[in-house]
Amino acid sequence: MAPAAYGLTWSRARKHALTRTGQSIEILFRFYAKFLDGVREQANRLIEQSMEEWDRVSQGWPPQG
Repeated sequence: MAPAAYGLTWSRARKHALTRTGQSIEILFRFYAKFLDGVREQANRLIEQSMEEWDRVSQGWPPQG
């Protein structure tokens, strides 16, 4: 396969794979961006809780929970 055809083929394949019936790639990216942002917020909360617990235990307090 010629390099130009290879790039075009993969471009079309990505577009097809990322497009659901009636939804553009832009819509899907917007949806997943919101989802991933929510996951990031949850991960940051867990990290913050772990750091607070570490501070408590390092100051001599018993572990929570």
